[in-house]
Amino acid sequence: MIVLKRPSDWTREISLFKYSTGQSEAEIREVGKQWKESEEKCTNPHKDYIEIKDMSSKLEPQFKILETLLELIAKLTVRIKIPIETKPPSANRESVFGTGFIPRVRRQWDKTEPKEYGVITVSTVHHVISPDSAKGKTIDYENATIKINFDSVDAQVERATGFTILESDKDINTYDWCSFECTTDDLNLIDTLSEHISSLEVEQKKAYEFYKASQKAPTTSDVHTDDDSSEQTSHSADFVAVISHPHGGPKKGSFGRTRATKEILKQVRDQQEWCCYFHDALTCAGSSGSPVFILGQPLCGYGYWFGHPHNHSGKRADGMKVTSIGVDHVETALTPQ
Repeated sequence: MIVLKRPSDWTREISLFKYSTGQSEAEIREVGKQWKESEEKCTNPHKDYIEIKDMSSKLEPQFKILETLLELIAKLTVRIKIPIETKPPSANRESVFGTGFIPRVRRQWDKTEPKEYGVITVSTVHHVISPDSAKGKTIDYENATIKINFDSVDAQVERATGFTILESDKDINTYDWCSFECTTDDLNLIDTLSEHISSLEVEQKKAYEFYKASQKAPTTSDVHTDDDSSEQTSHSADFVAVISHPHGGPKKGSFGRTRATKEILKQVRDQQEWCCYFHDALTCAGSSGSPVFILGQPLCGYGYWFGHPHNHSGKRADGMKVTSIGVDHVETALTPQ
């Protein structure tokens, strides 16, 4: 198990996103209460969520090429649970629940045992691993867990424990993204996850080529008028999928559209845009940190040093959903000779 070692200078001021109004979607729940209780109190239309096993059948015909890609994203989506303790201990113990995505795994040798174990990197949003409500309390990272394959109430799940927070994107710490590592002794799980990640990279490339082709020659069925504008846009250009664990319960999918233009938040390197997106896919408390797939998004990669995809961050007062900061690759046109 890797125990958290938090740097002494890591005093982040948490900002949900760049806007003055907004609501995070982490789930804070007292120990003993179940996700079903939170779901029953929720006013969102839960009937509109898609069971993971049914996602393929819910895709519109022009998006069938995304079946395998979404299946792989779902397999790499995890539920996050972090215990919060008070000092001195009280009866009102809580846990924070959110969602994360696995962009990388590795095997590592423990010289002290000695034995080999697996390390899993998870991307999420900062307010899940350090919620405002935990101020003055102890966040128990050592006993924090991720739950893998939690697709239904009777699913056979895997767990990994002990969070080590990585200091990625420290220079842009107000845009609600982070990554952490946790460990498992199940090396077969590590190998399976590694295969999923490799396959996903292939499917991402296919999806982007599909997007570029649709932009060159849009068909009548691919074109619609945006509700917020008279401008016509390609339907394939604004498809969004979010896979999350609403209220800390079983994994669900939701489809939507990007809304408005992405916002460029920071310029770091040439050919990179550090930006956030807006969308209208269904989310709830517990969805914070969910991977957000945006068709046509030119991903810069899954590394946390040189770029990362976007995670779901929260919603604004007007209901618009907002992603964390993420990195898009900017393609430069070649100058004709």
